[in-house]
Amino acid sequence: MGRVWGMPDIGHGPGGFNGNLVKVFPPLLIALLAVLFYFPVLFQQKTQIHAEGVSVGIALMHMLASAIQGDEGLLWTTSIYGGHPVFAEGQGGFANPLHLLLAWLLPPIQAYNINQFLSMLLGGMGAYGMCRAANCGRLASTFASLALAFSALWIGGFGNLAVGSTMAWIPWVLWAMMNWLKRADFRSSCFFGTTVALMVLSGYPQLVHGVVIYMTIYLLVQVVSRPARAALWSRRTGLAASLGVAILIAVALSAVQWLPLLELANESHRNDGVAILPLDNSTTVEFLRGFLYTFTNPEHYADTIAGSPPGYFPGVGSLLVCLVFSSLIFFRRSPVINGHLLATFTLLVLGFGVGGTPIFRILYDLHLIPGLHSFRVSFIYLYVAVAGFALLTAFSLDQLSRVNTAAATVSRKTRQRWGAKSRLLLTCWVVLWLFVLVVAHVEGVFIGQYAIAAAWLAISGGALLLGYQGSLPVIAVLLLCAEIVLFRIDSYDFGASSLISKPASVAWLEQADNLEDFKVIDRSNAGMYSLHHAKSPAVVAGLEKMLASVTPAANALWGVSSLTGNLALGLQRRAFADPLIDAELTPGKEKNLGYRLIDFASVRYIAVGEYFALPDFTEVYNDPDIPLRIVENPYARPRFQAFRSAKFVQSLEQAIDAVVALDSEVLIIEYAGVPPAALSASAEGDQTWSLVEDRSDRYQLEIQANSAFWMFLGDTNYPGWNAYLDGIPTPVYSAQVLGKAVFVPEGEHVLSFVFEPTSFRLGLAVTVCGACLMVLCLLWQYIRTRHAMPAVVD
Repeated sequence: MGRVWGMPDIGHGPGGFNGNLVKVFPPLLIALLAVLFYFPVLFQQKTQIHAEGVSVGIALMHMLASAIQGDEGLLWTTSIYGGHPVFAEGQGGFANPLHLLLAWLLPPIQAYNINQFLSMLLGGMGAYGMCRAANCGRLASTFASLALAFSALWIGGFGNLAVGSTMAWIPWVLWAMMNWLKRADFRSSCFFGTTVALMVLSGYPQLVHGVVIYMTIYLLVQVVSRPARAALWSRRTGLAASLGVAILIAVALSAVQWLPLLELANESHRNDGVAILPLDNSTTVEFLRGFLYTFTNPEHYADTIAGSPPGYFPGVGSLLVCLVFSSLIFFRRSPVINGHLLATFTLLVLGFGVGGTPIFRILYDLHLIPGLHSFRVSFIYLYVAVAGFALLTAFSLDQLSRVNTAAATVSRKTRQRWGAKSRLLLTCWVVLWLFVLVVAHVEGVFIGQYAIAAAWLAISGGALLLGYQGSLPVIAVLLLCAEIVLFRIDSYDFGASSLISKPASVAWLEQADNLEDFKVIDRSNAGMYSLHHAKSPAVVAGLEKMLASVTPAANALWGVSSLTGNLALGLQRRAFADPLIDAELTPGKEKNLGYRLIDFASVRYIAVGEYFALPDFTEVYNDPDIPLRIVENPYARPRFQAFRSAKFVQSLEQAIDAVVALDSEVLIIEYAGVPPAALSASAEGDQTWSLVEDRSDRYQLEIQANSAFWMFLGDTNYPGWNAYLDGIPTPVYSAQVLGKAVFVPEGEHVLSFVFEPTSFRLGLAVTVCGACLMVLCLLWQYIRTRHAMPAVVD
């Protein structure tokens, strides 16, 4: 890997491996541990059942697989939020090539699990390449790659589809950045731009934001440093041109995702920013504890769902890795190391969030980092920080393996002066570590973690005294492998795939007439099971209740529509409607039955808890063993409704007020301007229709109307929804807050609702053209290089 990218093979020390074996050893070791971690998935037909693996990951993979098979639309779903542009959301990573391939080849459950396995593998391989690009030795790079891919934080991240898929590309982007700085040619630009694009396509934009912050700080440090600045300035033309190419490639290849995402962000309730959630209020000590130790026993700390303090927040999870990292203080640091160090520290400050350090509050309140207010959690930045942390451990381990190699070339007086400084620094280092261990220690720490750290201190100290420092990288790798196998391989309790089966509640719902015409609301809080510890015995019971409660987005597995959702960018109109929905479901605040928002939005079934009791709802399903109840709203209207009277309002806020005051069959239409006089329905006449085509992103109806009327569809309106009346475009209006409507004149007509977002079409065109152009340029460069090579004469 090092030779492919032009990296010199240096820093092995006298104890390093040689030959071809050492080239294949790192990827084989990473693959072996990844296979061991996911052994239940690969060989025992089990699956991840904790966190959001089922309610988000498998559900989204099911949506993608259904779209590939042509059963559902790729761009729009009715399974969440009463209609949502799920492709634009990004959390499914529907444009991620790996997701597309796996969803095409495998059933959704296997596709999700294999994706997480491959993401772990990709992350480890990328970390190795990242360290080699920084000129770290092979074994030091192997140590760092294992430290990253099997850190407690990253292992936890693989419980989420978007996080796991996106974070796998973090080290690849950093690898590509360093490769670009060295070569600044077209190939390095393509590598750089492609890795960034793959991060964007994987679906978690906050990680991309964190990587951009990291790279910006790293490059600023190089510019500030005089020697590095001089070297960069001498190559300024090539660097600027190649960076421009890399940016164009990244923008073009990911346009299919970021253009719809920007459109959705503008329509979302988060378009003006969002506050940081209380989840990020852990203290510095709790974050520190997560960097030092791994905790896999749920008995040591109560579940987050119980509301008690977590005691720690997952980080590197290795006292051994942190000891190696801290050795960096003994060595002289280059601008490269200083750049990674400052970037890592900045991401740590951001990741520790509100409860970590006062620096975060300064950065946040003064808007010193653009985009920070666009995200609701801050711990996500730790995923990027841990990548930099792992790289710095590789630097430190490399330096340890070469310590004292220059001692013979300096004078005795200089050696004595260095020795005195080293002893003082070593004393301070030991005292600081003793203080840290006293502060961070809790009863839940396995003594074996201390034993491995003590073994490293003893072996490394002896090796340095005896002159065997070159063997330290291989010793560190072996100790880390032992730590991973003992304390982090068994981080999850995988469950049988049969646990993800259709619950009895959904089977009962399917017996009802026209279930496709109605929606479900989950008010049971069953989705909170995702906050249980990954090995908690409550996970299996929580999964059963979550599925039975038809909790989004797991309801998509059974094709049930829902008005609730669990993704990040809910629409602004959906958020504005929440208080009204809550009021309609609160005792004592009842309004005219049949004219409530939940009635117009086709909400017929509600999964509720023990204490829900409203006289207008009938209990139709009860499972006391879970426990779970489902109540029915008999006043719910079907998704297609005909209105003879309409009222125009200027804004969403006015529409909500108008719906609250409704006591008759009136359609509330949002229209900023003077309503056209021609849009006048008749107070008399009948209308009949039949549904010819029924997909989440396309409906076609054959209509017979004795008089003009408004056809209302209880599916949220959004830019890109178009309507065609007898093949001719006709306006679509946002109506009844959570639906859309079209004016239909008297007569026989064919009416089509079609989701055709310009943002997706334009983005797809840019991405396809960009990919083709990049491949053609690479091919042309390859052919030109081959023709330019001199012939070999025997």
